[in-house]
Amino acid sequence: MIYSDYHLHTNFSSDSDTDMEKMILQAIQLGLKEIAITDHIDFDYPDPEFPFLFDYTDYAKKIQQYQQLYGDTIQIRIGVELGLQAHIKESINEFCQKNTFDFVIGSTHCIKRLELYHN
Repeated sequence: MIYSDYHLHTNFSSDSDTDMEKMILQAIQLGLKEIAITDHIDFDYPDPEFPFLFDYTDYAKKIQQYQQLYGDTIQIRIGVELGLQAHIKESINEFCQKNTFDFVIGSTHCIKRLELYHN
């Protein structure tokens, strides 16, 4: 069995303050063989306190840096958790075509800009 976690949020997400390297080191300590960093992208998120957007170039560079550093011990995938809403379909498609991911999670956090978890 390959122990893995493909749903991890670092401080690239508005809902996490966890340093990426610390998360990777913890995964190694726990004996995981694969992880995917899947920080949030939620276009048109209704709460300005949580923008849920990040710079893909910085994100990918950081993950690639840790792939080089820890790749002999753990497989690190570039992922994303996309907030799905019908009215932003074009933005989501454009983002996915423009950027490269190993793993994508599609999640419903809002419907018609109504945030489901805090309202």
